[in-house]
Parts: sequence; C-alpha cells; structure tokens
Amino acid sequence: PQATWRAQGPAARIRAGQGGLAVDALELVSDGQRIVARGAWGGERNQLGVTLSGLRLERLPAALLPGTLEPEGRVDGAIELSMPGGQLAGSATLTLSEAKLKGLTGLSARIAARLAGERLEGSLTGSALQGTVAGRFGLPASGAARSS
Repeated sequence: PQATWRAQGPAARIRAGQGGLAVDALELVSDGQRIVARGAWGGERNQLGVTLSGLRLERLPAALLPGTLEPEGRVDGAIELSMPGGQLAGSATLTLSEAKLKGLTGLSARIAARLAGERLEGSLTGSALQGTVAGRFGLPASGAARSS
C-alpha cells in the first residue's frame, strides 16, 4: 500500500513563475515518514534542500520501485543544491537500513556525495548478509549545469 501524505507545520508556500521556484516550510508526513523541502531556484537565490526521514521502501509508489522486488526498508538522507558563482554545487547523503529486496534480507547502504566545481566525489558503503563493500569515488563532472 502506498503512503498517504499530509502537510504538517506552518502553512507551506510554493511559488513558481518566471522568477523561478521557491519553497517555504514544506513538510510532508505519513506514518512516521517525513519529507522537508526549502529554498529557491532562479533569479538571485539558487539554493534548495530536501531532507528525508524514515521513508519506507514498501510504501513508495510502484513507479519509483516496482513491487515485484518486494522492497522493504528505510531511507534517510539530505540533498542540498546551490549555484555559487554561477556553478552548480551540491551534496547528498542517503542511508538505507533494515532493507530487503526479493527475499534478500539484511541489506544496508550509505552513499555520501559532493559536487564542487568540475568534480563529483564521495563514498559508498554497503552490506548484505555476511558481506560488506566500501569505496570512494571521484568523477569528472564537466557537464554540470552552469548559469549563463
């Protein structure tokens, strides 16, 4: 069953137009799950952030994660984007815990990534059953968006 979300906290304001997009105090909750978004993109201000708390894989829309995988688990994290000096920058941290896919249990993972200038760098750790994997990555990001 997919989640039913409702707004919580002060009245959220979402504005979209020729000047860009602005989100003030958007907080959505559903049975212990929480998504919080804030910031603006366009014009003078280019900074957006999203925080995810307790998202349940089994409650995600099937378009995001097919039910044939029989997903279970929890996702927490934060994503931040900005454009200082006209160059896209950002960071993301996502953690998967208590996860199961198609009968495979004991899954967990964490990815942390940072985009700065022309480089995307980060780390990934994960485990399943008795095995673990950990690594770092660094990739060129020469195609990252820039403002004109």
